[in-house]
Amino acid sequence: MRIIFELQDRKHLLTPEQADEVIALIHRYGKEVYEIKHNWSTKQNSHHVYELTPAEMGGGELKFLSDALYGMGKLKGKPE
Repeated sequence: MRIIFELQDRKHLLTPEQADEVIALIHRYGKEVYEIKHNWSTKQNSHHVYELTPAEMGGGELKFLSDALYGMGKLKGKPE
C-alpha cells in the first residue's frame, strides 16, 4: 500500500513509514498557517497568518493506493 501525498498539484507516493515522518514534521513545525480570504462584497483580499490549536491541527486527510493499483500503474509507467 502507498500513501498519496499531494504537493504542488502532483501526487507523490509514499510508504506508510515515510508518510508518518511527513505528518510528524508537519505536526512539529507546521503550527502556523497562511490563508487568503476574499471578500466578495468589497472585491478585496485579506492575508492572515495565525497559529493552530492542537484540535484544529487534526489528523488531515490521507488517500491510499492499493498494491494492485500501484503495480498496474508501475507497469504502465509515464504517460506519453
